[in-house]
Amino acid sequence: MSPYASYHVNRYSDNVSLVKSTDVIEKSEINLNVLQLILQLDIPTSAMMRLISRIIEMDYISFLITKTFLKSENKDFFYNQFNKVESMINEVGYDLSSLLITDKYKNIYQLFHSDKEMMRKYIHFLIYDSHKHKFIKEHVITFKFPDKFNYLITLQSKCIPVYNGTTMIDGTLYEMIQLFKQPHIEINAVKLAKLHDASMLKDINYLTKDNFIYIKTEDLKFEKNDYNIAV
Repeated sequence: MSPYASYHVNRYSDNVSLVKSTDVIEKSEINLNVLQLILQLDIPTSAMMRLISRIIEMDYISFLITKTFLKSENKDFFYNQFNKVESMINEVGYDLSSLLITDKYKNIYQLFHSDKEMMRKYIHFLIYDSHKHKFIKEHVITFKFPDKFNYLITLQSKCIPVYNGTTMIDGTLYEMIQLFKQPHIEINAVKLAKLHDASMLKDINYLTKDNFIYIKTEDLKFEKNDYNIAV
């Protein structure tokens, strides 16, 4: 596998994804065929594990966390497809549960094998209510779920940057961004990103201290472009 970052061409905010024209059943069958081909690749084990992990989380488990799944009258189709995926992975010697990285997907996987009705309720809460039940604990945004889900992994946002106004330090104006992040998350860049064109980026200097990012106000210039600040 290439050590360099790769980007999808048709994924900027002003484009429409091609998958919108593909129905659920067709897309699922295509994904199965793709997975089968990937499992036949002769690549290092570590690379294969990362690849499978990405496919499982983004192409299969994430698709369960949708209104399409909740409204479907044929949920057995989704269950059968996922069982096929897990069987294919097991056949080549990998344990699917050990490949999951995201806590939300780990919870879905656990419920899939233990209580599908509870899984449906968990997904319903994720989609419709989880954003209403959040609190800050030790600088980390944490989701408060109903007590019936207490045995599952507690969900926390990895990193949420929040603009916190302008301050003056030693006669210089700085824009402050407060960080609500997990302790292991490190900030390695701050960029200006042109609105509606994610390919246009500009690195800017910054300071970090006590869960805040400080950017000189005079540095927030991106020619004549409107921009967002990407952390």
